Amino acid sequence: MNSTSDADRAPSSIPSPPSSEAEQVTRARGKFAAIVATYSLSVMNDQFFKETTMLLVLQLAMSKAWQGYIQLTFMLPFVLLAAPVGWLADRFPKRSVIIGSRLIELLAALIGAFGLWIGNWTILLIAIGIMGFRGAVFSPSINGSIPELYPVAHVTKANGILKVFTTAFMLAGIACAGFALDLHRVFVPGVQMGRAVVAGGIILLALIGILVSYFLPRRPAASPGAKFPYSGPLETLSSFNRLRKDPLLLTIICSNAYFWFLGALLVQLINALGITQLHYTSSRTSYLVVAEVVGVAIGGVLCGRLATGPRWYRVLAPAGMGMGVFLLLIAFVPALASSFHLIALLLALAIAGIAGGLFMVPQESFIQVRPSAQE
Repeated sequence: MNSTSDADRAPSSIPSPPSSEAEQVTRARGKFAAIVATYSLSVMNDQFFKETTMLLVLQLAMSKAWQGYIQLTFMLPFVLLAAPVGWLADRFPKRSVIIGSRLIELLAALIGAFGLWIGNWTILLIAIGIMGFRGAVFSPSINGSIPELYPVAHVTKANGILKVFTTAFMLAGIACAGFALDLHRVFVPGVQMGRAVVAGGIILLALIGILVSYFLPRRPAASPGAKFPYSGPLETLSSFNRLRKDPLLLTIICSNAYFWFLGALLVQLINALGITQLHYTSSRTSYLVVAEVVGVAIGGVLCGRLATGPRWYRVLAPAGMGMGVFLLLIAFVPALASSFHLIALLLALAIAGIAGGLFMVPQESFIQVRPSAQE
């Protein structure tokens, strides 16, 4: 970790880049487009597959705890393998790691498609676990590619642009899951059309993702001599302990982890609210998640204007409070007339999402540039 005493350093607090850095930004556009496309296809496939399985749980009247099992299965690799996948991103060229992760995604898609075809939940959970493993391998390398491509002053802006596109594709994945599952017709005896569409879709997205990843920027490994963290999760705890030397980075990492915890929980609650309590269709329930994610994209763009200067983090407290207030208001929506339920939910979730984007994007930009280039 970088223990510099410049505690307020953040990508948005750096002066405008000189002409040489401006030229670097211009030259990087094509490679950045490949990063955006690769990242966007990845999150779309994740959300398409994961949202499909969580909606199926509710459609089939299975225990709501299954939504939690799905989220846990997907997220566990991020927790257990944080140190090894971070080592991969430093030890090898990030482009190679990303291409390898896309091949893992294809394996997960093939297994998941088979599980959907025969309706086997054990196979589906295995596929979700592999998809989570792919995400754990993919994330450090794709996020670490941005500060390698751009000067520090441009990282926040790049992340804001990236968030708009990844959010759009995430929305597409969530929305497509609801639309697909509402296709109740059968085109092969005994096979639901919606599940078949999802099965084919996740395989197609994985194949396109592999192709696009070959256009990513070629960079040498950041730390070829990095030693493998044999202690695994213990190494992660050790790294977390060393963060005490940089209190601002420690605070931001904890805050960002809380945001993602809240997001994972919220999707489960929205699905249950829509299908179980309000008796919405799968597609209408997906609209609720879409509204929140649209808000996150808007907040990500706004942070380029609001989360600036040496005290860029001043936006975090009001943004966090904004999320809390508008999520709390959702509890009162069922008390309204039924004709106002949908519009009230969409507004509350969209505004909470805007606050969420203001809360998340500047933090993730800071995490990208704060440590040394080798970590």
